[in-house]
Amino acid sequence: MKFSIDVEILQKAVATAMLCVDGSPSIPCLGCLLLKAESDILTIESFNLNMGLSLKVEAEVEEDGAVLISAKLFSHILGKLPEGDLNLFVDANYMVRMSMDDISFEVLGMSDLEFPKIPKVEVSGNEFTADELHSYLSRVSFCTSKDESRPVLGGVLFQNIENKLLAVGTDGRRLAKIEKTLDEPRDDFQGIIPNAAFSVMLKLLKSCEGELFAGITLADHYIQLNVANVTFISKQVEGVFPNFNSVIPAESDKTTTIPLPCQSLVNAVRRASTVLTKDGSVKLMIEDDCLSVISSSNANLFSEKLRGVECEKAVKLSLNPQFLLDGLLHCPPDYTLTFIDEFSPIVFKAGYWMYVIMPMRS
Repeated sequence: MKFSIDVEILQKAVATAMLCVDGSPSIPCLGCLLLKAESDILTIESFNLNMGLSLKVEAEVEEDGAVLISAKLFSHILGKLPEGDLNLFVDANYMVRMSMDDISFEVLGMSDLEFPKIPKVEVSGNEFTADELHSYLSRVSFCTSKDESRPVLGGVLFQNIENKLLAVGTDGRRLAKIEKTLDEPRDDFQGIIPNAAFSVMLKLLKSCEGELFAGITLADHYIQLNVANVTFISKQVEGVFPNFNSVIPAESDKTTTIPLPCQSLVNAVRRASTVLTKDGSVKLMIEDDCLSVISSSNANLFSEKLRGVECEKAVKLSLNPQFLLDGLLHCPPDYTLTFIDEFSPIVFKAGYWMYVIMPMRS
């Protein structure tokens, strides 16, 4: 195998491929990148048995071929190279020789036959803009559980049934949901996407600018994302997602809904958190067209009044400050707060987005 490629292009491609490299591989090949050169295209693959990634970049290929190379070492070498074109040659013994100007490296690679094949699924016609898909997923994924003993809660339910898109994340103590009727018909799909896969997907989508389209497929126990020159695939979480609708309070004549000042409330909650101990709560007290943010611990006390909050019903809510901040930082603009009393779940709403948290006991 022999090719040449711009170092900056290769650095970016390898940095993306590293998202699916096993940091502590049980077998050596899982800590490697697969490089395949053919017809002026360099394909780079990584796979950790749960998630895999394949991307293509243009290169000047003189001899077709493939090799496995240590991902960590290859990434470190590329990070130390100057700008310019890198020449890479692999001999029959899988010795990888890299050179540019007066710089040269020799690294022993491995046969590409040792690399496990990345699963493939039949691509569906479900396309979204990268920005749109990133917005949907990022507004719910922050709610997932980090408890590995409950894998279902460590994933996000993502589905489209009869053109109604639904994404839900919950850790059992709070819940974020997006529910939207799509403007254009899409194929039905349903699955639970694991946390690790969500992290990679969000990074891939965020790296795409403008109206670039991303295709998403959920089938055969896998989820696949196609965006730009990258194909990403991951196993879905096996199991049944909990009945999230049971924790969402139904609207009635007992509920009260008020608009809230987003950035002002974020700043006030951050200030309130500075005087709290680990398990402390932030109190939102609403009365006389004023929202007061209050916190205390030991001899420390904080309070701030946000005026102009119109509400006929007085209430005092004790909330987990981090849960409150998470919701405020991920919510779309122009949201409202809905509550029944200080003991019932409270709901933040903005368009098709909803966030539910339980009050803390005072």
